Order: sequence, then C-alpha cells, then structure tokens
Amino acid sequence: MRKLEGVFFLIWGIATLFASLVVTLLLLVAKLSYAGVFWVLVPVVGLTGTALLVRYCRGRHRLFGEAKRAVAALWMFVGPGIGFVGFDSSSPLVAKLILLGIGVAVTGRLVNHRITMIVGIVAAFSSLVLYQLPSLYQPIAFGLITLVAMSLPWALVALCPESRSSEEQSIAQDA
Repeated sequence: MRKLEGVFFLIWGIATLFASLVVTLLLLVAKLSYAGVFWVLVPVVGLTGTALLVRYCRGRHRLFGEAKRAVAALWMFVGPGIGFVGFDSSSPLVAKLILLGIGVAVTGRLVNHRITMIVGIVAAFSSLVLYQLPSLYQPIAFGLITLVAMSLPWALVALCPESRSSEEQSIAQDA
C-alpha cells in the first residue's frame, strides 16, 4: 500500500469521529433522543472526502493497483453502511464497528498489507468495549476506536512506506 492510498483511511476515520462528536454532544448537552440520525454525517463527509481525493489523483496516481475496483466497491458499501445502520439506539454501534473492522481487514487483504488486515480484525473485536460503557459515552468511544483503527494504517503507510508496491513485487517474483 502506498502513502496516498492510506489517506482514504484517514478521511473515513475523521468522518466517523466528527459524526460521533456531533452525536455525543447532542446526547449529552441537548438531550436529544433522536441524535442518532446524525450518523448520516459519516457517509456524507467520507464520500465527499473520497470523491475529492479521487478527483485529485485522477491521471496522476494509480490507486490500489489491480485491487482498485474491489476496494472501491467494498467501501461504497461499508462507508454508507456505517452511517445508515441503526439510528436510535447504541447497540447498532457494535454492528457499525464490526462492519468497519471487516472493511479495514478486507482492504488490507485485497492490497496485501498485513498490518492493515490485523488492525481491522482488532477493530472488529474492540466492539466488545462498547458493551462495558454507559450508553451516553458509547458514541464517543466508537468514534475514538474508529479514528485509531483508520488512522493507524494511514500512519504506518506514511511513516514506513513499502519500498515497492505489491504490483512491482509480483512482477519481480514472476521474472
């Protein structure tokens, strides 16, 4: 995975943290029972950021190599799914975190980046943490877990990029 590809993780992590902060503030300060409706901000912010990044990359960079279509299709389902799974209770947060973990793990597998795959699996299992927290604090915990799960692959790619992409490695192995 290359440096620019990791930015997609950061975009979705920030989108989810932003939505979780909005939901938490509305629950704690405004005492709105329907604050869960604002999880819709995840796909709105995430897809907007993704569209801007793809537009920037068009013609300049080749993203995700041969796995590009599979990764794009995966996140077109996972991203909006995180925003649209359940609005009015805290238990959908567990489903959202599991969905996000699966998305990160599958992306790691598709682009042959083992650390990203492991981070996704850990994120999915960290959904058990949400059961231990009071329901008012679950949205912010969800947002923080998501930010870590999404920014860790980005940081690892940004700080320690692979010397060659997986395409170049497979070409070298074939030769």
